[in-house]
Amino acid sequence: MLRFLNYKIVKTLFNFLFVPFTHPFASKNILKTFLRVIRWQILSRQKTEIIATWINDLKVICKNGDTGFTGNLYYGLMEYHDMSFAMHLLDSDDTFVDIGSNLGSYTLLVGGVCQSTTYSLEPSPETFKRLIKNVEINNLENIQCLNIGAGDENGSFYMTNDRGPENHLITDNNVYRSNIKVKVKKIDDIDFESKPTFIKIDTEGYEYQVIKGAVNTLESSEMIGLLVEINGNNERFNGTNYEILNLLDKMGYMPYQFDYNQNDLIKIEQVNTKGNTLFIKNYDLALKKIKSYKGSTIWGKSI
Repeated sequence: MLRFLNYKIVKTLFNFLFVPFTHPFASKNILKTFLRVIRWQILSRQKTEIIATWINDLKVICKNGDTGFTGNLYYGLMEYHDMSFAMHLLDSDDTFVDIGSNLGSYTLLVGGVCQSTTYSLEPSPETFKRLIKNVEINNLENIQCLNIGAGDENGSFYMTNDRGPENHLITDNNVYRSNIKVKVKKIDDIDFESKPTFIKIDTEGYEYQVIKGAVNTLESSEMIGLLVEINGNNERFNGTNYEILNLLDKMGYMPYQFDYNQNDLIKIEQVNTKGNTLFIKNYDLALKKIKSYKGSTIWGKSI
């Protein structure tokens, strides 16, 4: 636990000192970025929860320790390339599935800004309660939140309960000090009212199992692409990156990088092992949709 906390402290300091100079949005006004960070650090120590205004006047309820989620309040879009791509691609005609939604960064972004029909999956009961609050405060009736995880079989599994956004499913219940039992379901067995067109998978190493349980969904002609975190965490389940890449390749998903300056998609040979990788199945449709993007604003600034 101490090692985990030390990692979080180092990561926070790194983000504070380095990210503002390299982030596409934050670097446009570094002074305001540092002021937002300082303001949040002060307020989050004075109040248990804070209601903040985010993109397109969306409201978010967060508190000190919400690493990643609060990054959106520092830098506009924490994962700028991936989040801006979702905004360029998706609209009210799409159905988005957010697997491992945590407090709802992508859920709120896609459901609130893009106005896509959104299914948000979060297995942790406590995190799920906070996700629901973030959806309800914005009156987003196009978002359906499910208190379940996703995998290659239906049932119940244990997951860690003391690692915040890095909580994950576990195979050995006795290894971790704090854990809870959660429901897990195959994506193919979820009754979506409209077929998914884009999926985000962030399950801290369980991505391969999620994809195995979603083969029928992913092979649907309606699917455009998906965003998958492939950072080596699958080793905790004795998995490899090759398993994921091979399975996606068989279904016609190729890795791409989004060029937000040119509104273009660039095919890549290597996945991003430090974050998410974008996989596109329907390239022509994806390119057409991002080229027709009309723009949004964060705190009055266009993106």
